[in-house]
Amino acid sequence: LEGDLVKSNNDQSVEFLKMDIEGSEHKTLIPFLREFRVCQIFLEIHGPATSHTKLLNEIALLNYALFWHEPNSFTTSCCEYSFIHLDCIKRYGVPLMNLIPEVLTLLLLKFFVRINIS
Repeated sequence: LEGDLVKSNNDQSVEFLKMDIEGSEHKTLIPFLREFRVCQIFLEIHGPATSHTKLLNEIALLNYALFWHEPNSFTTSCCEYSFIHLDCIKRYGVPLMNLIPEVLTLLLLKFFVRINIS
């Protein structure tokens, strides 16, 4: 169940969250992120491009920056994404890109989640 392991350890934060739950990420991830602090998310999203876009936008609104993605070579309805929370970027001193300032990267991310992903 959502967060049971985190709660049983009396934690409120998670360093790494790996989620590949065959389509259930759409109903599970955002409630989890609202309850627990997650530094990095490694996520496989299933479904049509519109559902990818919707979930990517919701993740971005929770202050996560997309730093990697890999489309599935066997189907266009599945793609892997990796995110880092903006506070973790600052905490660990992780540069988003050497040539693009953080603000521009966020603007690019917001634009990226509005386009049709395939």
